[in-house]
Amino acid sequence: SILQQHLKQFFEHAEDHIDWLIQQEDLLFSLNSHYLADYKSKFLSHFRSAREAYQQPDAITAIKEYDSACIITSTGTNAFGKNSKDMSYQPTGVAK
Repeated sequence: SILQQHLKQFFEHAEDHIDWLIQQEDLLFSLNSHYLADYKSKFLSHFRSAREAYQQPDAITAIKEYDSACIITSTGTNAFGKNSKDMSYQPTGVAK
């Protein structure tokens, strides 16, 4: 059918594009291989977390809501009895 022909063409184009992307990754080169390995590790971690958030949006939302509810109570102190204003939070992840 026409639909199957279009799908086949799109799949072939997608496979060609993926093969091209894989070839481009083989061309990576750096004299600072430890920086490249560190960046690759951070990028893969970021990619995995984004993929997980996309695949399970309800679970990720529930975890974030639970974390924010547990950290600060109604009195403005956290679970360790410290004032939340005295604590500094720093994001983790891929450096910009």
